[in-house]
Amino acid sequence: MGTGSLESEYPLSPEKQVSEEPFECPNCGQLLDFRCRVCVACGEAVDPARIPRTPPPEISPAPTETEEVAPKPLVRFPWEFSLLLLLVSAGGVTVLGYVLGRTPAQFVVLAFQVLCAVWVFHDARYFAIPRPLRWSLGTLFLWVVFFPWYLVRRRRLSHACPFVEVSPYFPWVLVFIYLVMFLILKQEIGSGSGPPEIP
Repeated sequence: MGTGSLESEYPLSPEKQVSEEPFECPNCGQLLDFRCRVCVACGEAVDPARIPRTPPPEISPAPTETEEVAPKPLVRFPWEFSLLLLLVSAGGVTVLGYVLGRTPAQFVVLAFQVLCAVWVFHDARYFAIPRPLRWSLGTLFLWVVFFPWYLVRRRRLSHACPFVEVSPYFPWVLVFIYLVMFLILKQEIGSGSGPPEIP
């Protein structure tokens, strides 16, 4: 019996006609070429129906564009913590005013705010918190709001704070705060006592 008669006796299934991978002989386990229909080791005819079929690899479906990523939880503004910090800082400024005087106390408070802003910037970069410069400038211009907010933010690294880190209006808020502070400072300087009058 020739090879041609064996191939006509055992026709290839559609799956095996396109498969071009070696297979093992169902009788003796010899590795055979995909075109072989008579085993070179045992001489037995190979029935294509008995050839073990390798299941195709499972392909996980690619994510579609309609799938939405779960939003990150938000870092809410800590009202209670901010009010507590405001009371403590107001008490500290009052004590400094009595001990050092008004002008030296203002310089001490300003230096403390600058140090906090520098620390916030480097700390945010260390923890890879988005927009460290925004957090730093917010702490510098409005310490009582952004500094306690950042202390809460740095403890929740998996959360997000869209107003500071995403919102395009945040720089304009800082500009507005800066203008208000500038006007207040200008008003205080203008209301100060002038040079003594000469009789």
